Amino acid sequence: MNNFPKEKILSMDDEALKSLIMEINEKAGGNPQSAKKLSEDIPSLKNQISRMSEKDAERLISKIGNQKAEEILKRLGNI
Repeated sequence: MNNFPKEKILSMDDEALKSLIMEINEKAGGNPQSAKKLSEDIPSLKNQISRMSEKDAERLISKIGNQKAEEILKRLGNI
């Protein structure tokens, strides 16, 4: 998957990234408490994303299914 927008995510301001995390969590059917906790440490999250390989991104995205992944990637493309 060559379209993982890592640089776009890393360039987002903290509030925009927090909002995106909550939106992705909702689309993926995740736990809101987990998403809130994740969004409380944006510098650490950005550090993790910066070290993420394409293979890591593929593995993460595959956990939520193709349809939801496409929705999320489409949303990221509109940022």
